[in-house]
Formats: sequence, structure tokens, C-alpha cells
Amino acid sequence: MTSESKSLPDVAKESLLDGTWKKWVDFALDEVVAGEQNAKNVLFYSGISTGLSRKLHVFTTARSGRGKTYSMRQLGSMIFLGRFEDVSEMSGRSPYYESEAKNDPDYYFGKILFHDELADASDDTRRVLKKICNYQSGKLTLKTVKDQKFLRVELNSAPVVWTNAMETFEDPGGQLANRLFKVSLDESLKQSQTVEARQKEEELLGVRGESQNIFLARFIVGYILEETGFEVLNPFSGFISQADLSILGRRPMLHALMSSITYCNRFRRPRFELNGKKVLLASISDNLEAIRIWEKNEDSQLTAVPEYLRDVLALFAPDIWQTKEELVDAYQLKYGDKRKPISADTAYQYAHKLEQKDLLTSKRKEGGKEIEWTLLDKSNMSKKSILDFKNFDRESLAKAVSDIFDLTLVSSLKPRETEFEVLIDRLIDCELPTTITQSKIDSP
Repeated sequence: MTSESKSLPDVAKESLLDGTWKKWVDFALDEVVAGEQNAKNVLFYSGISTGLSRKLHVFTTARSGRGKTYSMRQLGSMIFLGRFEDVSEMSGRSPYYESEAKNDPDYYFGKILFHDELADASDDTRRVLKKICNYQSGKLTLKTVKDQKFLRVELNSAPVVWTNAMETFEDPGGQLANRLFKVSLDESLKQSQTVEARQKEEELLGVRGESQNIFLARFIVGYILEETGFEVLNPFSGFISQADLSILGRRPMLHALMSSITYCNRFRRPRFELNGKKVLLASISDNLEAIRIWEKNEDSQLTAVPEYLRDVLALFAPDIWQTKEELVDAYQLKYGDKRKPISADTAYQYAHKLEQKDLLTSKRKEGGKEIEWTLLDKSNMSKKSILDFKNFDRESLAKAVSDIFDLTLVSSLKPRETEFEVLIDRLIDCELPTTITQSKIDSP
């Protein structure tokens, strides 16, 4: 792992101080789950959000057998050891009853609640999960009758929720789905080959055990979460634009993601404390990483369908109608050897599913019985949320930071002029692009 004879706790501490911690975490994540870097990033930062009031809850989708449950279970149990609650089936009120049985209203503080296959959950379970996902502070209270006696149970904290399903579930108005950060697992041929290579290795050498990298990642997570109760303030929030305001929960979700990234980097970020209130300021690199991850998952938030259906959706253009046979040809032309070919029957099933989700519309082809599809009006769908630097400069950032001190409880801690300039330098911790394009966001 390292040529120097240092203990794992020492390496973990030093990596958090010098900013190299993510390299070690990525090594560990690669050992726990083959490929799926995007999903692993989201799940890691989601797990870290257990230490914050703003939590990032995650919902993964993929076809059966693509590793939804495996990826979440592996990462949770191996990296967030002792914080991961693996639940295959759950009644709605069980979180309350469990805290009552343990006589611990803080039982779920700092924990991840993994509920496998949300599509199979009862309406009662979904209602409770929705309340958990809404929680930020205060108490969650259950009033009920048990054994013919009135029972009042309070939870002082709530877990981060991880769940999955093959596709989005029946959820009127998106009451639960809109509170979950949706991630589609990678269903490409390259990902399949990566998993097969790992399977061959395990057949030859046996299943990997807990390596030094995994132990090191656990120490890093432990040190990050050792101190909780931070509020993350973002001086760059005024430069983040969102084209679609139809779902107001998306921006707070982006902030929760960015807050987790800042929290991971808290040993290198400006910190202020007054009367028990602990504040971290996010840097530009924290924002850029949050935007980079958000961009990779934007389509999942917009369409709420797994990758294999988005592949088919991408074959359509407004006012261009296609039959199932034409879809087969378009699929092969677009994806070639990156995806397995699909049959006409499969194309029909996929198009029908997209129509049920109000993304396509169909009609009988003129003069025949064959069905053809085209896009519904997508004008109300969001464009990419991006950091807009068109009017950004050092002075505008300084004004935003000054407002943070003047308008919050940390006003008495406002730095002197020379200290203030150093603070701005710490926040501008990478080169500023004049504008952000998709290719720049995706670049290392």
C-alpha cells in the first residue's frame, strides 16, 4: 500500500490532511465492487452524509441480475462497517419499534438503512421511508396502540436510506421517488466484461478478503465521521443555475451531495464555530465534483428509468415516428458492439414501457396495423444543472463570503482583510474555467 512504515490510522489521517484520501478510498471501492465507478461515488458520499443533517438518499435501478443489491450490500457492509443496516423486508413501523426495544431514540443516528427491492415494499413501509427521507432535525414521532395500550415512540435521528428496484415503482406524484437520488447501474458490455474478469479471478484465486486498502478506507471514513453536526455553507450557490424548477427538491439534493464532499474534505476547508454551531465553507473543487457526479446522473433524475430504457429513448427525436423494426436498426447503428443487439419483440416491450412512463406516444402506422412511436413533448424537462461562471470573478466570490459572515451567526468571526484574502484563496482551490461544458466536467 505504501512504501513507508506507517500505521494505517496514520496514513488515513495524513491523507485527510493532504487531500489524497479519495485515492485510497477508490482503491478500496474497486476491490469491493468491480467497475461501476459512478454508482460507487454516489453511494460513498451518500454514506458519508450520515454525519450531516442533510442526507443523500439513494435509489439504484437496473435490470435483474445486473448487481443492484450486490453493489449496495458490498459497499455498505465493507466500507461502512457497523453503520450499515441490511434489511431484506421491513414493516413500516419497525424502525420505531426497534428503537423502543433497544431503549435508544438515537439508534439510527449515523446509520445507513438498506431496504432491498423497494418495488415489493408495502404502502405503509413506503410512507415511513418517505418520512425518514424528509427528516432533517427534531423528532420523528409514532403514536399508536400496542397490546391495548397507548404507545408513543420518538426517534431523535434518521438513517440514510439506500434502496433499489428494476424500475421506478408506482408512486403517485413521486412522493418518495423525488426524495431519492436515482442512479442507473452501468449496463454496458464493458461493465459486463469487467465483472466477468473479477468472477474469473475469484474462481481461480478465491473471493477477495479484507485487504489493507479496505481497512484504510474504514479508518478514513471513521475519521471523517468522528465529528458530526456541521452545517455546510456554499459561497458559490449564487453561481449555480437550474433550468427546470418543476421539482424543487433537486437543488437541495445537489446541495446534500456537495455538502458530503465538503465534509470529506473538512480538514482542508475553512471552519468556523460559535456557540456550538459548526460551519464549513465549500470550495470550488467541492462544487465541481458535485456537478460532475450530478451531470452523470442527470438523465436518471429526469426520466426515472434505468439505463437500458434510456438507451432506447435516446433513439427518438421529436416528430420522428419509428416501428419496432426501425428501432432494432437504429439501436444497432447507434450502439454497435457496445450493447447486445435487441429483437423486434424486445424493442416493442421497451417502447411500450417508455410509453407507460409518459415519455413516448404511439399510433397505428397509416395504412396498416403496425404500431410506431415518437417522443412526447419534452419541453418541460430540465436541461443540465451547471455552475455558471459567466459573471463570476474573485470580487463576486468575496462579496458572497462577506455576506455569509454578515448575515449568519458567525458574523463576529469575520476575518481581517489579510486573513480574508487567504480565505478566498483557500476557496478557489483549482483553476476556474470561464464556462463549463459537459466535456470539461467529465475531464479528470
